[in-house]
Amino acid sequence: TYDNCYIIAGLTASTRVDAWIIKLDPAGDIVWQRTYGGIYYDNAGSICETNDSCYVFLSVIKTCDYPDLVLPQECDDFRVVKIDGKGNGTIIWDHIYGGSSQEGLCGSKCGEIIQTSDGGYFFVGTTFSWDLSGFHPSPGYTDWGQDLWAVRLNSEGELLWDRCYGGTHFETWSTCVNSHDDGYLFVTYSASNDGDVFGNHGGWDMWVVKLYNESAIFEGTEKNIPVNSYITAYPNPFNSTISINCSQKTVKEIVDIEGNIIKTLRAEEDIWTPDESVRSGVYLIRPFGV
Repeated sequence: TYDNCYIIAGLTASTRVDAWIIKLDPAGDIVWQRTYGGIYYDNAGSICETNDSCYVFLSVIKTCDYPDLVLPQECDDFRVVKIDGKGNGTIIWDHIYGGSSQEGLCGSKCGEIIQTSDGGYFFVGTTFSWDLSGFHPSPGYTDWGQDLWAVRLNSEGELLWDRCYGGTHFETWSTCVNSHDDGYLFVTYSASNDGDVFGNHGGWDMWVVKLYNESAIFEGTEKNIPVNSYITAYPNPFNSTISINCSQKTVKEIVDIEGNIIKTLRAEEDIWTPDESVRSGVYLIRPFGV
């Protein structure tokens, strides 16, 4: 944190299941701690420090704890709370987001929230709500499925845009980062091979998506990604060398999860052998038509 301490988000079931925020000093001793929630279930799954030395955390809550919400049924929603960083966690503002069904996964990491370069916020998490923009229902259903939900907020927690990403099978577990060009990257697990997802290898795969900063669309257009194209990489994961196969001869950029270009392969090159300067991690292959 700004004062060389640590901030932790989680839950406690000592009396009831509440979101639990703890600030620790450099030696690991408690500076302050506070719980947040109603009489039912609240879980803080992610927290970030803000540019004004406060904290914002993302949690999943039972909406029946909040009678002012008009919903068709009791379900789980996301809650984003900004708290004072220099006091004892006093709430500055508090907002709830969701659709007609369940958001988040109780008892697990509910998603992740980050602050954006303009002082707003971006979070991702799981949703079952079929009435959210871009939702992909499961085969044979119009009101059932599980997608990844991306949400963009301003500095006061007010909604700027939101959209679901995924396919007709399940997407779950997620983390996100800012990219160097003010976009967003999120990583999740996906069992889909349709909708927004392609190239599934069977079962649950890792799926990485980059978004522009102010529009809920994928980066890339028809002019620089060939129509009906595919790209495969083997072995995946790999240690020393990876073979890259594209449906068309293309220039290929290897980028890290922040969008930095690590290597550019010519159209005729299909083998990448990283040197010792390339650290272990997640890397993406970005093809361009030639």
